[in-house]
Amino acid sequence: MISLSESQRTNVLKLATLIDPERVAALMRQLNEFATAQSAAMKAWSEYLPQTDLTPLYRDGATRLARFGWTVPMQMGLREMMEILKETDADAIDNYFLAFYDGWGLRGIENSQLLSRWSALLGQCFENYERGQHLICIPALLTVLEGAIAVPEGAMFLGASQRKALFDMKIAQGGDVEGTVWESLRIFFDNLYQNSDFTGTRPSRLNRHWILHGRDEPNWRRADALRLFHTLFTLSSIFSLKHRPS
Repeated sequence: MISLSESQRTNVLKLATLIDPERVAALMRQLNEFATAQSAAMKAWSEYLPQTDLTPLYRDGATRLARFGWTVPMQMGLREMMEILKETDADAIDNYFLAFYDGWGLRGIENSQLLSRWSALLGQCFENYERGQHLICIPALLTVLEGAIAVPEGAMFLGASQRKALFDMKIAQGGDVEGTVWESLRIFFDNLYQNSDFTGTRPSRLNRHWILHGRDEPNWRRADALRLFHTLFTLSSIFSLKHRPS
């Protein structure tokens, strides 16, 4: 997938209108149907996996990935997903996701039902990331992640106990496939929100408190920004399963 900035997309659409109005109208229909198409793909993926003998590998691999800072890659094809779920080296996993998104592209989630309220902010994050300016993305994406968990639940704030109750409920309701996705999200958020004394050693992983309270050294890697984008993809995908068009 080729990823275009908003201005680039606008220019392409203007040019296409001059060349072939019917073709650009079809393109716009495809763009508007993104959420429906994503929902259908996630539905097929979640219904197929339980029919195979891959569920134990999926569950174990998803837990391992989450401990390395990556949630279940629901936007991947089954072959790609199983390939990364078998990996055990942290750097190799980071490089796999970097290569995957370089080819697949990041854009699309800003128009999803879950994340549309942060569309403008996500658009600017995409543009900065694509220009190699990934540091500015990380504090912004943390605020979107926090909102994406809290807002659908109608919560003004989700503390540790509220988050635990939320994830426990989602895991119990989700079964083998969706429950494993929520388990990977729980592990990711537990690590992200882990208590860490500001006078102590800097956390080895992204830590929400150190970053948003200005205690962290802003020398984060490109993969750190990508893992936040990726978690938003996972949240958007699992949300679309529960709110797909009838």
